[in-house]
Amino acid sequence: MLEMNPDTRRALDDTIAFAIEAGELVSLTSKLLYLGKYGGGSDKSKCVLTRDPAPHSYLFELYARCGDSWRIEMNGALVYHGPHDGFGSGAPPTFAVTVEPTAGWSIHT
Repeated sequence: MLEMNPDTRRALDDTIAFAIEAGELVSLTSKLLYLGKYGGGSDKSKCVLTRDPAPHSYLFELYARCGDSWRIEMNGALVYHGPHDGFGSGAPPTFAVTVEPTAGWSIHT
């Protein structure tokens, strides 16, 4: 399950439109589905998305249900890579590194 505030939802809508235009919708949706279902999905886990300063990128926190409350399990970022960041070379604005040059979204923990 994915949760986000209205500001993040609007940003994600813009990111989806960007992904369609860039031909990278599969890259984005596959990562969002993975995060939404991580830990079993449904009522067992949830992913909370917030905006990241890097373009079309998001921070996430993954939670697991513990009785009547939620416990954080992992956090990270869903980062968009492309020419603007040297395809994941560690360059600004993402400052994130991928093993191979990447165009599209990747999950960083």
